[in-house]
Amino acid sequence: MIQRIQSIYFIITILFGAALFFIPLASVESSVLEGIAVPEDIVQLYARGYHSSLDRLYELMPTYMLMIALGLHLVVAIAALLLFKNRGLQIKLAAGAAVTLIAFFGLMFYYAEAMVEATGAIGVDYGLGTFLPAISLILIWMALKAIKKDEELVKSVDRLR
Repeated sequence: MIQRIQSIYFIITILFGAALFFIPLASVESSVLEGIAVPEDIVQLYARGYHSSLDRLYELMPTYMLMIALGLHLVVAIAALLLFKNRGLQIKLAAGAAVTLIAFFGLMFYYAEAMVEATGAIGVDYGLGTFLPAISLILIWMALKAIKKDEELVKSVDRLR
């Protein structure tokens, strides 16, 4: 299982996905609250919710959908890693992992823009948490190519027998 390159790609993707629960995805700096100048506050978006450096309460929507998308991605990626003997199902699961990661990516940008509106900030600073899903998508694509290459190799050996 681990000797195949696509298993390594899936393991890295799973590690990146697990890290996304603890790494800030985006942050904004807010220095105005309802027209009153206040000390600068940094609000960060995590997969598990928002965090304010000054513990202010902003009217922000819960990020349950972000957690569900990331959790679903992790479950599907782990299933794709463990079902290495059934390459057809592994291809479908890898495609499913990519789709859930794209959904996570879209939700992340949606919640980041909602954070800008709620805090009155000017723009969003996207951090490392934005790049990890993009790298994971590339790794899933590389794993799909490797799985298809293995499948073609098995079919060519079967033809020779």
